[in-house]
Amino acid sequence: SNTTDVCIVGGGIVGLSSAYFLANQGSSVTLIEKDSIGSHASGFAYGSLSPLGEAGLEKEILPEIQLAHLGMKIHSEFASDLLRLTGIDIQYRTRPSIDLAFSDKECYSGMKQAQWKTLEEGYTVNWISGNMARELVPSLSPKVSGAVYTEGVADVDPYRLTLALAQACEHLGVLIRHGEVIGLKTSGTVLEGVRTTSGIINCKQVVLAAGPWIGLCSEWLGIKIPISPLKGQILRLDSPDTPINC
Repeated sequence: SNTTDVCIVGGGIVGLSSAYFLANQGSSVTLIEKDSIGSHASGFAYGSLSPLGEAGLEKEILPEIQLAHLGMKIHSEFASDLLRLTGIDIQYRTRPSIDLAFSDKECYSGMKQAQWKTLEEGYTVNWISGNMARELVPSLSPKVSGAVYTEGVADVDPYRLTLALAQACEHLGVLIRHGEVIGLKTSGTVLEGVRTTSGIINCKQVVLAAGPWIGLCSEWLGIKIPISPLKGQILRLDSPDTPINC
């Protein structure tokens, strides 16, 4: 179909989650993804679920803390709801985290973070010594001089989550199309649809969920969106004899 209530541009976790909830509320939804589901940032992220921001700064985290708590609640619901709908285990698990400090400056910062994080309900946060950290994870470097230990956080397999969301969306009637969006169709200030390389999809509302590539939409909107991709690195270690419980 080339007519839908809502068109979503981007098939990552944000786009798929938006489609999932909109379809649950009765909207007809078409989602457009340029490449395969889970082949970009959402499918290869670390998967940490920490509303307290791991090693973040108080002034950066607290203004959005309620939104972060809501996100954590939704992820815990996904763990059972998506398994029931799709049979895919997203490997949601609660386990403590340790943010490591290697210098006096980092220790001071960690102690300050532990102070304000202890005030957040639902979490247990403590500053621990390097020796205490190594008791929890014996393979830690002897150079670790302290750590923030947090209980109440979790992690998830992002690739499995992305695939499960895609299948759940299709189960709810979302049409997932592969294609490239090249602009919006408008009449004055009224949105009429989305332009793709294969034609126009008529819709009343659009969700732009292109993640770090959202800056490419600046030309369509006539608005400068100051966001561009930033490459990160994750090391995946195959070491079955090295238990890491945090």
